[in-house]
Amino acid sequence: MRFGKIDTLILFGGGQRLVNFISCAKEYKNFKIIVLSAQRLLQSKLTNGTKNLKDHLAKNKIKYFEIEDIAKFNIGRFINENALGISFGAPWLFSNTFVEKFNGRLINGHGMNLPRNRGGGGFSWQIMRGEKIGCHLFHLINKGIDTGNIIFFDRFVFPKSCRIPKEYQEFYEKTEVPFFRKFLKKLLSDTDFKEIVQDGRISSYFPRLSTVHHGFINWNWKAIDIEKFICAFDLPYPAASTFIDGKRVFLRGAKKYVADGRFHPFMNGLIYRKTKGTLFISVSDGAIAIREVYGESRNNIFGKIRVGHRFITPTKFLDEALLFHAAYDTKGLKIKGKTKG
Repeated sequence: MRFGKIDTLILFGGGQRLVNFISCAKEYKNFKIIVLSAQRLLQSKLTNGTKNLKDHLAKNKIKYFEIEDIAKFNIGRFINENALGISFGAPWLFSNTFVEKFNGRLINGHGMNLPRNRGGGGFSWQIMRGEKIGCHLFHLINKGIDTGNIIFFDRFVFPKSCRIPKEYQEFYEKTEVPFFRKFLKKLLSDTDFKEIVQDGRISSYFPRLSTVHHGFINWNWKAIDIEKFICAFDLPYPAASTFIDGKRVFLRGAKKYVADGRFHPFMNGLIYRKTKGTLFISVSDGAIAIREVYGESRNNIFGKIRVGHRFITPTKFLDEALLFHAAYDTKGLKIKGKTKG
């Protein structure tokens, strides 16, 4: 398929990826750029040091609209045969009528491999699974969720040094700029984009996450699973949590430790050693080394932790984490309810 001559980019969503795409687009052509975003995305801090997306767009004199209900927005005034719509984490669900207005020129920038990683959750699911394959991808938007034909993609491997979402994100951003440039070069050459139909038989869908609601540590898991879980909610997120002496605490800097051998399950969560910079917590098949502990007010309480005390997450919180369904709208986290059963 071909998009034809494109001189207008209608960008939906927000985040650093959208900003990086705009920067690349400006290198290739003086596109007319319009950004349609929402309150939480415009106010979100960018990783390039800019205070937020709203400030970045204003500073660079890019026209933008803050929208709550995209269905009520008159998008037709910006659509013509030379316009291409691209979504980067748009917070709205586009109706069939909305999609049809673009006449096949509405695509989505997906940051994971498809069809195996549909949905949200960012790199956290990937870290929990120990998956190191990364992907930059554009696909056509249709009535499904991340189900449209793939038109351009590039796969790569995250280095072993990437352990937490912040490190995954930083490496991802370094590799996405060359990808955006290749896409724009092809777009402007007006050559064919080969459509790849997604094979639904091998698809996977993973929902969005909320660290505050989902990030409770189960000390009955194996050491490697606890390590991955704590890493999955590390920076830039608020951190995985548990309880000590009845108070909720947040842990960062987790790593599996096996030099002290195995422990009885009754010892799970016990702090059995403390050095200048590390806590050692016993689990049945080894231990977890933790470097940072914070209280609910985000104050560093590492110095207050004592050996012989125990980290424990009551079953109530573990069950609620499994039952919680997180959804995000234009203003932030929206609680739809809990799964029955």
